[in-house]
Amino acid sequence: MVKVNNKLIVLICLFFIISFYFLSKIEKQKVNEDELLFIDKTRLFDLFFLNREFNHPLFLESFHHLDHPYFIGYYYGFILHLGQVKDINLILNQTNFDSFLPYWNSHGQQTNSLLTKFINYPQSEEFKTISKLVYKARVGSWFIILICFFLLFLILKKTIGFYYSLLGIFLFFINPITQNYAVCVLGDQLLLFTFLLAPMITFYLIKQISFKKLLIGFLFLSLTCTLALGVKINGAVTLIFFVLFSIIYSCLNNFSKNKKIKKMWFIFPVLVIILTLLIFIVFHPFLWKNLISGLKSFLAYRLNIVKVQSNIWPDEVLTANWFLKFNAMGQNLFYLPLKIDILPFLLGAFISIKLMIKDWVRHKFNSNSIYTFWNLVLFISFYFYIALNWQRYFWVLVPGLIFFQLQGLFFLILTIKTSFSKIKA
Repeated sequence: MVKVNNKLIVLICLFFIISFYFLSKIEKQKVNEDELLFIDKTRLFDLFFLNREFNHPLFLESFHHLDHPYFIGYYYGFILHLGQVKDINLILNQTNFDSFLPYWNSHGQQTNSLLTKFINYPQSEEFKTISKLVYKARVGSWFIILICFFLLFLILKKTIGFYYSLLGIFLFFINPITQNYAVCVLGDQLLLFTFLLAPMITFYLIKQISFKKLLIGFLFLSLTCTLALGVKINGAVTLIFFVLFSIIYSCLNNFSKNKKIKKMWFIFPVLVIILTLLIFIVFHPFLWKNLISGLKSFLAYRLNIVKVQSNIWPDEVLTANWFLKFNAMGQNLFYLPLKIDILPFLLGAFISIKLMIKDWVRHKFNSNSIYTFWNLVLFISFYFYIALNWQRYFWVLVPGLIFFQLQGLFFLILTIKTSFSKIKA
């Protein structure tokens, strides 16, 4: 007789509910203005992979080649082709798609009346083709966010336990940012995916003692870092994390059983950086002719965009003083009455950091300490680079927030159980 695994049944049911819930939102979720900008970038997929027009103006002279790295356009372009859109540029031109793109005045108000009409009445006959494009691309967002749920489950299960991981998935599900943006055509889902995958690959790497398995792990990490960097420039935090961790791991870990592994941990991180940058360059044609000039132009443009956005939305600017960033984190990450959810977070963060330091001093490395370190690097990096108080930008912090909250909850429950045991004894 086949034994029924109750945990597996609960997990499958939970993921079915999450899957169908977000699938139902694909056509119900109100269109976000930024989604149209990302749909417009899908032209890049045809130009790069199908037409091979590497010198096309969209690569070399347009808003597309400096606004964001290309991988988002490539990803959603691929999704549209899976949705039977054979020629993206043709259909965008036929629908006069440029006329739907958002434009804001100096007061941050949307001035494109056609876009406003489309957002309010996406199901009307005149917008039918545009709506279908958005909904087809949203399937790609839905797919990625489901993977993010699964990766978060695996991380929490490995670091805290099965039942806490289920609670963590529920907390991620009900989080307002997840509810607002899960199926929108944005770059945040892919960035979140890489920010969950990078520490998971590191979990794998610390257990390997063979050259072949370590090499495979480092190659996958390079691809993950490349994807993170190719989605948004702040994806570089994956490289920062891994370089810092590699230095700490190489210096503190006891490699007495295998000196070759220690050498590999010194050498391979350098190869990860080189390979990440090389792959990034390969998929960005505007860098081919003059790499240094291209990178300078890209960074200068991004800095200028932040200045422009700061002028349009001055009330959202977080660079005026450091306290504003703390306040913004509190606004966007803690949503229960009286912000009581900050208490388990602070407790869990304190305990996790304390345990991480204790383990590393003893030359012990585990998944818990690695994920704690990843979130430390992420939170600190985010604090320095965040410039605008836009809710979805804080989404990448939510998994770490949940991790620390669950750690705090675990400690409280364990303390209560211990206290009752002593009373009974």
